[in-house]
Amino acid sequence: MNSNIFHQIIITLFVLLQTQTTYSQSGIAKSLEKGNKWFYFDSNIGNFYKKVLNDTLIGENKYAIITTHYKYIQKKEYERADSTKIYQYSVDDSTEIPIIDFSLQIGDSLNKFVVDKIDTNYFWGKQRKFIYIGTDFFYLYHERTCFVEGIGMFSSEYSGLAVSSGETKLNGAIIENIVYGDTLSTNIKNYQTKYKPNGFFLSQNYPNPFNFKTSIEYKIPFISEVEISVYNILGEKIKILTNGKKKQEFIK
Repeated sequence: MNSNIFHQIIITLFVLLQTQTTYSQSGIAKSLEKGNKWFYFDSNIGNFYKKVLNDTLIGENKYAIITTHYKYIQKKEYERADSTKIYQYSVDDSTEIPIIDFSLQIGDSLNKFVVDKIDTNYFWGKQRKFIYIGTDFFYLYHERTCFVEGIGMFSSEYSGLAVSSGETKLNGAIIENIVYGDTLSTNIKNYQTKYKPNGFFLSQNYPNPFNFKTSIEYKIPFISEVEISVYNILGEKIKILTNGKKKQEFIK
């Protein structure tokens, strides 16, 4: 065999092996295999779901690419998991933060949150650890989230003087081709440009916590004068995000 042809075959095989993607993202903390889906209901925005679309290598770590499908918009997140932690990567500032650590004990802190409850229950076929983390800012803002080992976020609730209160709950999931809970009642359609809100709504900012960038969604039923401002915990206005006549949009 001609040596040049042989080298070309070897190189081609090497490239093919390098481009094959594996999805070994099943940790104790959360399974992030390709195709996994989580179906949620939110008291403000209705049904939505998250799906592992693919994975990608960022630095030395492999992250699952998770797309969130709302009724009006879609967004993309990057997560990885090991035996105890679930991490989220921010493409805006190239940083990674743990969003939960199942090795924490009551009273331990994670970012701005504090663990206030830990429980173990038989859930979706096995004994699973439930861990609750929350925060309070002088009663101006309250947030509490529950994570379940092997599954991820189970529920979240928030309320405050400057934001609408809301609650999110996991209805069902498809994890490694096994169906859990209710995955049939979620009906998500693609974004509709003709959507017209029937009232005023201001959502909690996302992501939260954040470093340099966050998003705030608001809905208004018609063109209106809108002012959205940021206040510190002392009630002092520190920044005006928008002020003037607006349609429905996203502030970043």
